[in-house]
Amino acid sequence: MKMGIEKALDAKFGHMLRGVVQLGGDKGTLTVAAIDSHLDILRSAIGKYGGIVEVCGVDDRLGTCTIKYVGPPAIGSGIRTALKDKFPRLRRVDFVED
Repeated sequence: MKMGIEKALDAKFGHMLRGVVQLGGDKGTLTVAAIDSHLDILRSAIGKYGGIVEVCGVDDRLGTCTIKYVGPPAIGSGIRTALKDKFPRLRRVDFVED
């Protein structure tokens, strides 16, 4: 039993309870594909300001990702904020130009 709610449900329902499944657990998974997918939402807006964005790498263990970004600094700051909001485990977003 990992969650406190499981103990409460087990106490109430006992043998009728087969298990408790946590939903939405993969929301914060740090992978290149997950971050790239989230950036797909932002790409058209970034492009309108002359920006280009591409995921170079992700380190799930350290909570970091490297993004190739060319464009206005204010948009880069928005990208960083959007990624950290979507992926709470993301501690650092580094930008590179090449």
